[in-house]
Parts: sequence; C-alpha cells; structure tokens
Amino acid sequence: MNATHPLVTAHPSGLLTPGQVSFQLGVTPETLQAWRTHGRYDLPYIKVGRLIRYRSIDLERFLADRTKSHTRSTYASNRVDP
Repeated sequence: MNATHPLVTAHPSGLLTPGQVSFQLGVTPETLQAWRTHGRYDLPYIKVGRLIRYRSIDLERFLADRTKSHTRSTYASNRVDP
C-alpha cells in the first residue's frame, strides 16, 4: 500500500502545484503566496503566466536546510553556570 498522499505525488516532470506544496508543509496556499510576495522564505518557484509550480528538488532542499537536530538556543549555549 502506498502511504504517499495523492496530493503530494509529483508530476513526472518533478513539478508540484501550490496546493501540493502547502499540504506537504502544513500551510495554506495563501501562506505560500505571501512567502512569494514578501520574500519571507527562499523557496524557489516557477511562474508561467498565472501558473505557479515548485520543483520537488527545491522543496526537498528547502526542507533539508531547515532540518534541526536540537532546539538548544544560542542563549543556552552562552550561559555560564555560577
């Protein structure tokens, strides 16, 4: 049984719709639009006319760049115990 949701299956070209990307990231398509408009995150996209598409490899890179192994803050690492 394939555990992949049908909305996140990339087209054979490797292109994803904003709906597919928003589902995978857990945000709304409107949030993705705001990111594109305001440059909130550097998630590359392709625009052809009014169509927006994301390359699956760019989404993978975006997620890999934001993968953290701990939540330790800079404050905690600079703290000196008495």
